[in-house]
Amino acid sequence: MMQTRNTAAAYKERQILTASPIELLILNYDAALMSCQGRDMARALQAVGMLRSSLNWEAAPEIAPRLQAIYEYCEECIRREEYELPLKLLRDLRDTWVEVRRHMGTQVKSTLPVQPVSQAVSAFSVAG
Repeated sequence: MMQTRNTAAAYKERQILTASPIELLILNYDAALMSCQGRDMARALQAVGMLRSSLNWEAAPEIAPRLQAIYEYCEECIRREEYELPLKLLRDLRDTWVEVRRHMGTQVKSTLPVQPVSQAVSAFSVAG
């Protein structure tokens, strides 16, 4: 059982270390969704906070504020332990990023409304 956990953790770490910025973003959405499904307020807030901190205000000044408002609303709902709407919103956004990745491949252009996700995301994702 311990060997299985170590293998899974090593696989997850490798997945994160070799992921493109858009793949890291999608992994962060996955972490947020899993945390909301598990009703884990602290981890959900951490994951949504990381999504918010990855916004690229310079590259997409018209989209970043909208995403920030969505993330802040999700955080408010999570703090009230209301997880259904954040689950729907985050799932819809994740699906959109998956579609963007499909159209663009793994190359993320600097004009996207997100920046490469920090090492904090990697640490968070490996732990979860």
